[in-house]
Amino acid sequence: MANAPEIRDTFRLLDKKHIEADALPTADGTSYSTGIDLGALTVKGARLADMELVLKIPDLSVTHLPDADTLTFSLLGDTALPIDGSSIVVQAAVLSMLGAGGVGDGPEEKHVKIPSDFSYRYLGIKAVAAGGTGDISAVDMTTQLVF
Repeated sequence: MANAPEIRDTFRLLDKKHIEADALPTADGTSYSTGIDLGALTVKGARLADMELVLKIPDLSVTHLPDADTLTFSLLGDTALPIDGSSIVVQAAVLSMLGAGGVGDGPEEKHVKIPSDFSYRYLGIKAVAAGGTGDISAVDMTTQLVF
């Protein structure tokens, strides 16, 4: 069958320019990922409908995430860099981690579909630690754009 359309049920292509590693929060703090510039991609013909943001969190020990403490991640958008406290929450709590059983939590990988009405140039993640969490700032979250 010549020129048969490709059928894709998963996102497999990575843009190596859009992989970021950023520190998780200090004790009961907030941290932000590096903003990913979607404007540069959409100018080249990429469509939001064909993109996902993949959030990866490594294994967190009970020292990082004690029992009943939480680590929550939200999708943010902004018209300018940096992604920070003034950025807009587009999707709250796209991933929540809970310390339990004296072992912490993780590892986690979450695929976040970018909303079709996303109107911001920059995309990022906010991580909020709560409940007496330990300092997790030596551990990185990874965000990457996949197509």
